Order: sequence, then C-alpha cells, then structure tokens
Amino acid sequence: MSRLLWTIAVSLGYLLSAVTLQAAGQGEEPWDPPPRAAERKESAQESAQPKKVSVALRRSIAADNETPTFRGQSVNTWIADLKDQDVAVRREAATALAQSIDKAGPSDQASKALLPVLFDTLKDTDTAVRRQAALGWVRFNRNRRPQEQEAQVLLPVLLDALHDSAWSVRQQAGFSLVIVNRDPKVVLAPLTKLLKDSDQRVRASAAGALGAVDPGAAAVPVLIGALDDESADVRTPAAGSLGRLGEPAKVAVPRLIAALKDSAPQVRSSAADALGAIRSEAKAIVPALIHALKGPREPVAWALHSNTPRASAAWALGRLGSAAKTAVPALVKILNDEDEYDFVRKSALKSLVEIDPEGEKTQASLIAALKDKEAEVQWTAAELCAGLGPKAKAAVPTLIALLTDDKDDEDGYVGYVRFCAGQALKKIDHEAAKKAGVQ
Repeated sequence: MSRLLWTIAVSLGYLLSAVTLQAAGQGEEPWDPPPRAAERKESAQESAQPKKVSVALRRSIAADNETPTFRGQSVNTWIADLKDQDVAVRREAATALAQSIDKAGPSDQASKALLPVLFDTLKDTDTAVRRQAALGWVRFNRNRRPQEQEAQVLLPVLLDALHDSAWSVRQQAGFSLVIVNRDPKVVLAPLTKLLKDSDQRVRASAAGALGAVDPGAAAVPVLIGALDDESADVRTPAAGSLGRLGEPAKVAVPRLIAALKDSAPQVRSSAADALGAIRSEAKAIVPALIHALKGPREPVAWALHSNTPRASAAWALGRLGSAAKTAVPALVKILNDEDEYDFVRKSALKSLVEIDPEGEKTQASLIAALKDKEAEVQWTAAELCAGLGPKAKAAVPTLIALLTDDKDDEDGYVGYVRFCAGQALKKIDHEAAKKAGVQ
C-alpha cells in the first residue's frame, strides 16, 4: 500500500520538476558553435603561457579560501556588517543571521567565528539589533544551553524580545527563552502571557516552549488551558508539551482523553502520544486509546505528511505494556487490515510485542506478518523476532522460508527482508541459522 503511494508521489515530483525546468528554459543543453581554427590556436598559446599573479593577490585568494562562509558570504563580511556605523546595516545583518531559512544550519567554522561577535552585539545601542542578535546567537549555538555568564546577558534581551512588534521575533524568542533558562520562576509568567498573543504562531511557540520548563509541574495547568485554544496549531503543541513533561502531567490525563475526540486529527494524534508518554492512569487511558483505534482513517495526502491518530493510539498502547492487554484484539484487527497504512500496521505489531511478547496472538501475528505482502511489514516482523530471541522460536520455519524468497527485487526490499530474516535466525536459534547457510 505505502510503496504504491510513495511511487506515485515521487513520479509526480519528477514530472513537476521536468515541467518547471522546461518552462524556465532549462530543459535543453545550451549549444555553441565550435571555435575557428585561428581562435583555437590563439587560445592554446594563451593557455601555454604561465600567468603571473602577485604575492598579495595569492595571499588574498588563499585567505578567502580559508575563511568560512555563511549563505555564500564570507563571515568577515557578516562581522563587518554587524559592526557597521549604519544601524540599518546592523539590523539587516542581525536579522538575516537570526532567520532559520536554511535546510542545513551554519557550519561549525561559521558558528565559531560569528558567535563571539553576535554576543558582543547584544550590547548594541539599538533595541532591534540586540533582539535579533540574541536570536541569532541561540541559533548559531545550535540550540545548546549557554554557559551561566552567557545566559545572564542573553536572558534580559530575550525577555524584551517577547514584546517585539513582529510576530516572527516573538515566536522565535518564545522557544529561545527556554533554551537559555528553564526555571519556571523565570520563564513561566512571560510564556503564559505569550499564550494570549493575538497571533496563533506565537501562541504555538509558547505552548511548545512550556514543555521544556524544568521542573515542569508548574506549567501543567497553563498547558491544560491551552488545550482549549481556538487554533488546532496551538492545541497540538500544548498536548505534546504535556507528554514531554511525563509523569508530572498525570493530572492532565482526563483532559487529554477528551482531546482524543478533537475535531483536528493532529490534535488527536498529539493527545494519544502524550497519554503514552505520561504512562499513568492506565485504567482510564487504555479504553480511550482502544476507542481511538476505531476512529476514521485519515485521507492519503494528510497521512503521508504526518502521523495519524490511529498510529499514535497504537504506539501509546505499547508504551503502557502489560497494562494494555485488553487492547490486543483491537491491535490484531488493525494489523490484519490490508487497507490500513503500513506504518499504522507496523505500529500495531510493535505494540503487540511490547504488551504481550509471548502471547499466542502476538506470536501468531508475528508469523503472519512475516508472510505479509508488504516488505516493510515483513522486515519489521523479522526485526521484532530478533529482539525477542529464543522467545520467537515458533517463527523459525517461516524465517528460513524467507531466506529462499525468489520474488522480483527491483527495489531491494526483498533482499533486505532476507537479511533481517537471517539476523533474526541467528538471534533465535544459531544452529538453525548455520544449517540454513546464514553467515
């Protein structure tokens, strides 16, 4: 099921890329007429002559090659802009460095060169420059906790940035704040105020940041309140933060159970994940998660780009372990549904093993999954058998049969299934693996 969907998606991507390139005039290779003989001779003579380059120029070229760059520009240029007398230049440079628009973050060399300068810029006379420099410093520090002396300088600037007129600055300052300081005595009040911001993106940032408060118990009531926000983009990280807080958030279990019926699938999924992470109040949680397993199947487009409530519910049940044994029949039903998404079925299979590894239904489900028509389900079952070791001895004949599977293997999936089967055999029964020719 999933392989077909991904094949369609990839094919459409290639097709759209080809159409875009053709429309942009890039679909054909440029062609120039060959040079005349005289031109070729003149060019060859020029190439044969050694070119004289001054020592100063050679040193300049070498320095440029050694100087780290960021977004195609030398860090020396960024540093010069941050120190420019014109405040507009300093603002532009600090803002550009703070923006996370790159697929990859700054290099280690660029970070090493720019971090001290960004830190010095925190003392700039201009408020906007200081705020952007603080955000940029957190970003170039790879979101790592700063040293205490650094945090003392960064904290007041970030607290001030929460009042910026630009939503993007308030949003970035929200999650940067808890990287610098997680003490609820310091950050809880400003983040709670941020949850009332007029922009939902800022409120979402605050909801996500509250999950990093330590100790987190103080943030729980605020996050429970955020589950009633009008925006699903805020309710989703609020549930996620409650899950990050774990056991201290157990008082939120009733509200999270109610969120399993939210109108937005991403909120239902986040609530299920949170319940699995809290791992408390199993008597109330298990029936609610079983009911969530029976919820509607999400549309293809949405499911391919995100988790689904059913997958999250299956995962959460596994986190509860043996306390979720009553969920086994529902998980088996999901696993046997060939129309269900493969990642949901795999989640159900993994949870079966976590809940009742030696149970009759679990063992039978593993053997059936080894024979599944989808390779991803097969190799997941083989990996789970390997994890069980001798407890999965009933699967040995099926694993041996997989070693001789001669199906077409254009995508390499069947080969990987055979590899996983061999590894599982070695973990379960080394002698059987040796007889089957597994090295």
